[in-house]
Amino acid sequence: GRGVAAHLELEAESVDFGCVIVGESVARSIKLTNSGALDAHFVACLATEQKRSPYTITPRSGTVGAGLCGEVLVNFKHVKNQQFSGRIDIVFDRTGHEQRGAMSRTLTLALEGRAGYPDIVPAAKHVDFKTALLNHENTATLQVTNQGDARGEIRMVPADPAVLSFPRSEERRV
Repeated sequence: GRGVAAHLELEAESVDFGCVIVGESVARSIKLTNSGALDAHFVACLATEQKRSPYTITPRSGTVGAGLCGEVLVNFKHVKNQQFSGRIDIVFDRTGHEQRGAMSRTLTLALEGRAGYPDIVPAAKHVDFKTALLNHENTATLQVTNQGDARGEIRMVPADPAVLSFPRSEERRV
């Protein structure tokens, strides 16, 4: 006879979330493929060195049908400015049973992420628009640099919209 089994594979071996602003969250979807002839019942377990893990996974358990694909959603969010490492172990039984046994296999997904802050620094503290004529456009360039760890966003908000205005296209990410 011919043996049949569940055979689960991960789309990637690792996920790097990069640097995320402290307190914000970022999610990544990871594809699971079952190339086997039996359904693959899995359980996902988080393993990190921190007491409170900045990572979460949804769903924590599930089934990927024979010859089908599924996905798990990994989320990263933390309230401290530091680097985090961890892993997710996805355990499934090749015999198609929901119970772990001698035929259980473990897939490991390595996790990396950093929580940090943007630090937006303007090149000049003062922008001189010179003398502005009524009904004439008067522009000036303001250069800024992000010297922080995380991506930042700049929004130009005029103090008095009747005197100074910025079109929506002037919003920038740095």
